[in-house]
Amino acid sequence: MRGINFRPKVDPGKLLQIAKKQNYSDLSGFINDAIEEKIRHIHEDPRDHKLINDLKKAVYEYNGWSFSKPPVKEAVQIKKRAKAMRDGKTRSIPLADIIKKLEKLI
Repeated sequence: MRGINFRPKVDPGKLLQIAKKQNYSDLSGFINDAIEEKIRHIHEDPRDHKLINDLKKAVYEYNGWSFSKPPVKEAVQIKKRAKAMRDGKTRSIPLADIIKKLEKLI
């Protein structure tokens, strides 16, 4: 693989801060994910989004699910808990761990 020189318009220190908040061990992983996401976004087809939304709607109806906004008081509590998790004051479970547990169940 060929190396590429990269000079971001954004301060590299700021990028590193963002990467650490997103739990990336280094800046390269963060930049690679950002590039992959941009490429996926460029090649997305609006018909794909419509199909996905239609499938979601069908699954929700089939299972009898309905999603709504929480009441204001509950939304404030959710935001407080999420902030505490982001700040490291409250323990949270990484998504990768949840996926591993779900894979074991299958």
